[in-house]
Amino acid sequence: ARLDLSDGVAGRGYHLLHRADLIDVLSEAVQSADIPTELGVDVAKLSVKRGGAQMVLGENDTRTAEILIGADGIRSVTRAAVLGSAKPKFTGQVAWRALIPGAGRKDAEVRVFTGPGRHLVAYPLRGGELINLVAVEERAAWTGEGWHIKGEAEKLRHAFATFGPDAQALLAQVKTVHVWGLFRHPIAPQWSRGGVFLMGDAAHPTLPFLAQGANLALEDAWVLARALDTSRSLKAAGRTYVSQRRARVEKAINAANANAKNYHLRWGPRRFLGHSALRLASRVAPGALTRKFQWLYGHDVTRGG
Repeated sequence: ARLDLSDGVAGRGYHLLHRADLIDVLSEAVQSADIPTELGVDVAKLSVKRGGAQMVLGENDTRTAEILIGADGIRSVTRAAVLGSAKPKFTGQVAWRALIPGAGRKDAEVRVFTGPGRHLVAYPLRGGELINLVAVEERAAWTGEGWHIKGEAEKLRHAFATFGPDAQALLAQVKTVHVWGLFRHPIAPQWSRGGVFLMGDAAHPTLPFLAQGANLALEDAWVLARALDTSRSLKAAGRTYVSQRRARVEKAINAANANAKNYHLRWGPRRFLGHSALRLASRVAPGALTRKFQWLYGHDVTRGG
C-alpha cells in the first residue's frame, strides 16, 4: 500500500524530525524566554506535599514547588510519587534502533517492511543526511526497559534475514544499534495531585507503532498550560486537563496497539486478506487510507479542541 502525504493530512504538513533537533528547538525557546534551566540533575526523591511538592536533587539539595510537572517518561519518578509504583507488563516485543547514512536522500518517504512476527520502519532525517531504522521483533522474554542497551548489528541482521533486498540494503549499513524491550504501562488513573501534574509517557505511555509519543506529550503541554492559565484552582486545572486529553490519548494508544498486531500477521488467510485489502485500497481509493487517520492528524489543540 502507498499513502500520499505530500499535502499532509487535513491540510497540514507531514514532517520527519530528529528528536534531538526537536529538543534543541524547545531548548532555544526556553532560553529566549529567560527561563532558568538546570541540566543533568537527578531527582533522588520526590514527595507530594500539601501545597505542592518537595524534591531532593542529588544527595541533599531539597527544594519545594507550588507546581511541578512530571514529563519524565515511562519510568517516571513523579508518577510513582502521585500513584505509587506499578510493575509494567512485557509485550513480547523488542525494538532495535539505528541511524545509518542517508546519502542525501531527499524524498521524505517512510517505508514500513512487514513480516510474520516482526517489522522494520525506515525514514530519512535532516534532509536525507541520515536514515532512522526501527526494527521490532517478537520474543518470549526480556528484562531491560532502557533506551540505551547496546545491541549487536549481526544479531539484528540475523533476526531480519528473511526480509527482501531493499530492507537488506538498509540493514547492511548498520554499525551501531541499541535494543530495548517494549513494556505496556497502563494509562494513569490520576494525572494530578495537588500541584503535581503528569505529562506524556509519565501519564499515558504508548507503544511506538503510531509515532505519536512525543506528539501526545506536546499536546499535553499546550492543554495543561491553558488549563493552568484559565482555571480558578489547581484542582480545577487538573480536571480540565484530563477531561480534554484522556479520550484522545486512549484512542491513540489503542490504535498503536492495533498496529503492533497488523504489522506482524502470520502466514494465512488473515494476512492474505489484510494485505490484499490494503493493496486494493491504495490503488482504487488512496484518499480513504489517509482519511482513516483524520481524527489523529486533523486534531489541533491550539484551537481549544
